[in-house]
Amino acid sequence: MRSSRSDHRIDSGAVRRLSPDHVQWIRELLAARYTVGMRATGRSMRPFVNSGERVWLRTVDRIPSPGDVLMTLRPDSTPVIHRVRRRRYRDGLWWFQTCGDGSRHPDPWVRLDDVVGLVARVETATGQAVSFRALTLGSVPIHLRRVISATRRRLAHWESRLGHARVLAPFRR
Repeated sequence: MRSSRSDHRIDSGAVRRLSPDHVQWIRELLAARYTVGMRATGRSMRPFVNSGERVWLRTVDRIPSPGDVLMTLRPDSTPVIHRVRRRRYRDGLWWFQTCGDGSRHPDPWVRLDDVVGLVARVETATGQAVSFRALTLGSVPIHLRRVISATRRRLAHWESRLGHARVLAPFRR
């Protein structure tokens, strides 16, 4: 674990297996305005967040919107980092439906109380920081640029395997 008082960042390890005590510790650090970093595992957020990349969480200081990426707790207390797909306000509580960028099916609805933190940025394996909201290229956010480039690579792969250059031509630049 690394801690730096000057920038209030704490590195807490991998997301895969966190005990309830560890989750509580992360919540307390976020409440004290620290930024908590951990290494992502799994493939559900590919191509935006790849396994092994560092994910930095911050406190949830507003109601998350669709497109925000959250760390939530599943009913079995397993932490998961997924993008908000939908939100609703019912019976005095905010509810969120999340889904991984690489997943086909959404997660079960979770309450705002089950949200641990909001993902502030991702650091790639090379140490390059990618912000979720602030960085844009023209009007296209950086994370969408990564999705588009990964889709183009997949299309090129299938084009080479199937030989359907004319079918996939409209998707090329």
